[in-house]
Amino acid sequence: MRRTLIPVLLAALTLTACTSDQDKAEQYWHGYHFGEKTASAYAKRVIDDAFEYCTTGGEVAARQDICTQPGGPDTRYPTHVGQKECADELLDGLDREERDAWIEGCHTGVALDVPDTVTYGPDPAK
Repeated sequence: MRRTLIPVLLAALTLTACTSDQDKAEQYWHGYHFGEKTASAYAKRVIDDAFEYCTTGGEVAARQDICTQPGGPDTRYPTHVGQKECADELLDGLDREERDAWIEGCHTGVALDVPDTVTYGPDPAK
């Protein structure tokens, strides 16, 4: 009995780890899209009517001087507001690692920052 139980437990732990990584990635990208959508809506509504210029073509880094510098349209979502939005919209039923991934994704999206594809893989929506 004991000999059978140990391999079964090891297999279950391996399966749980894979599922957990997948769940974390799903929550990260869900949070990222929420943050990006929220920040984009804010910028369009409040500051920059031509906001698409700052987010198209994958050239955000090259356009930082136009998109975020004083004197240009500042499209950044206020950090304190973004953190509150992320906290307020945190989903129920997530475990600690999933919550952390969602918050990290949300904060990255709010900052319109480069998404963490190294840790969480490519954006499944693209």
